[in-house]
Amino acid sequence: MSKLTASQAREKFRTHFLEGICPVDSRQPIADELATSMVAELVEYGVPKDALIGVVDAFLILSIHLKENGYTNLVLLENVHSNLTEKQEEYYNKVQIFAKKMGIKYYVPPMNNYNRCEMEFDVIIGNPPYQSNDGNGDLKGSGTGALWLKFTEM
Repeated sequence: MSKLTASQAREKFRTHFLEGICPVDSRQPIADELATSMVAELVEYGVPKDALIGVVDAFLILSIHLKENGYTNLVLLENVHSNLTEKQEEYYNKVQIFAKKMGIKYYVPPMNNYNRCEMEFDVIIGNPPYQSNDGNGDLKGSGTGALWLKFTEM
C-alpha cells in the first residue's frame, strides 16, 4: 500500500464521514481553510514547533495541518466511549492507527475527565465547536458547557 499524502489522508477521512464512519458526538471534519487559519495564528503567536499541543480534532484534519506546518509534539485528546456502533468503532480504530503512523500521541484522560489530565500543554487547539454536550440544558452543544473551560480551570 502506498503512503498517502496529507491531502489524500484528509480526503479519506472526509469520505469516511460521508460513509457514516464518525465519532459518537456531533463533531464533523474541519474545513481546510479554517484549519489553515488556526495554524497560521499559532505561527503568528510564535508558538515553537516543538511546543506540547493538545488537539481536540475529529478526523485528524487539524492535526495533519499542524504536522504539515512542522509542529512535532501533538497529543490527540479523546474519550473512551461505550456501546459503539460498528462504524463508530471503525472510526476510533482508524483515528488511533493513523495518529500512531503520524507520530501523534492518542490520549484519553483518566476516567474520561480532562481535569485529571497531568500534562501541561503549551497550547490546546480544537475542531469547533468548543463546548461539550453535557451540562448544557436542553439543546445539545449549546449553552454553558465550554470545553476550553475544562482545560483552563486547573
